[in-house]
Amino acid sequence: MTELVLYVLVLTAYAPGVALLATSKRVWRFPVVCFAFIGMIAFNAVGSIGVFSAEKIYWLAFDTQPVSSELAILLVSQAIIFYAICGTYVLLREPRPTNYRFEYNDGFLIALSMTAIFAIAALYYHQTGIFLIQSALDGSMDVDNSYSFRDKYVYGISNWPIYSLAFVFIPILLSNHGLIVFLSSSGKLKIVPLACLLVSFGASLSLGSKGGLLGFLLSLSVAYVTFLGMTGRTAYGILRSKVFWIFSVIAVATMVFGYIHATTELVGYTALAQRFIYRVFVAYPETIAAAISMYHDRGPLGIAVLPTMRGLLQHEQVNLSALLHEYEANTPGGVSVPFVGEAYLIGGRLGVCLALPMVFFTLIAIQEFASRLNMGLFAIGFAAIYSYLAIQLSLNGMFASLYNFMYPGTICVIGGLALGAGWIVRKAGEPGKVAKL
Repeated sequence: MTELVLYVLVLTAYAPGVALLATSKRVWRFPVVCFAFIGMIAFNAVGSIGVFSAEKIYWLAFDTQPVSSELAILLVSQAIIFYAICGTYVLLREPRPTNYRFEYNDGFLIALSMTAIFAIAALYYHQTGIFLIQSALDGSMDVDNSYSFRDKYVYGISNWPIYSLAFVFIPILLSNHGLIVFLSSSGKLKIVPLACLLVSFGASLSLGSKGGLLGFLLSLSVAYVTFLGMTGRTAYGILRSKVFWIFSVIAVATMVFGYIHATTELVGYTALAQRFIYRVFVAYPETIAAAISMYHDRGPLGIAVLPTMRGLLQHEQVNLSALLHEYEANTPGGVSVPFVGEAYLIGGRLGVCLALPMVFFTLIAIQEFASRLNMGLFAIGFAAIYSYLAIQLSLNGMFASLYNFMYPGTICVIGGLALGAGWIVRKAGEPGKVAKL
């Protein structure tokens, strides 16, 4: 089949879900599964034309043409399995009634999150003596040496899982929660959630990563739409938010500046647009194609793809990010691996048929848990963070997103502390009272 036929076939498979998202307010009451689908179409399906047409901005060591048909089958299968499991769930499940209000838990969680960001960031600076945004601004870190900088000051640090809380996870949690509180408040109380957004933006920016800014903007969008959906409003309300557009313009402008500043040669507007489109859309289906090609060349990786679960599974886990980058570009580095690519490397089409249902049923379980939380606006914040992680499935894979131990563990600790603080405050003198904004 021609490249155009393959692309139309892929888009047609996702068209029913897109139509439902565009016309139904009811489906947005289930944001976790909705955003998983958005991630699949935006970051896997739309950019697949770049693989089918083999038009690459960066040189790849493997040829995408031989795996184009298999990529189309894989993306269509992903949509069909999603419809069969999550689509059935959304159509048959009645949304639970909503009654979200600001409570003591919300204020305590915001204070705890901001304190944690500053404390952990201070420890990071004490150890490294630098935030990478400094290197990006003074020009010492550019497109040619950025990997060595990140290997030295980010991934190569033994305490990075702890530091990443302050630069990756907690800023997302704080910005999501802060935005939701901002949307629910009025008057002078809006200053506090605005401070949350500024602190989160600064933390995301501090590592000098364009991907960090993109993640901040993406999580902010997800939080806004999650709030609208879970409170029974139309998702299009995000288009009327001045705060959202202000941060969007700042984030995009900063990313553009980063591309220009980090590139030694002169970058024109056309080349800049090409790189941005490639980075946001084409890179991920290209990695899926690389996974298919590597599977045919080297065979399945089997359980080596699975995390070791801290010793419970006795095997050596492969570094898929480094392995696929080496295969794609024949140079050291790292690349984001979408979850359908992980599934294919486990066992080909059979791996996809086994792993994808497991992921989709997990999404449903998380959605059900979020809908039953009785923790004020944190219930929406919880749904927002996992909606964001659901999108990340199509970017960074299932084990770097939903099954990363840091995320659920941190949510349990912070959520437990917030619940405990709210219980203590109510018992101390104002039982059952809800703060009014």
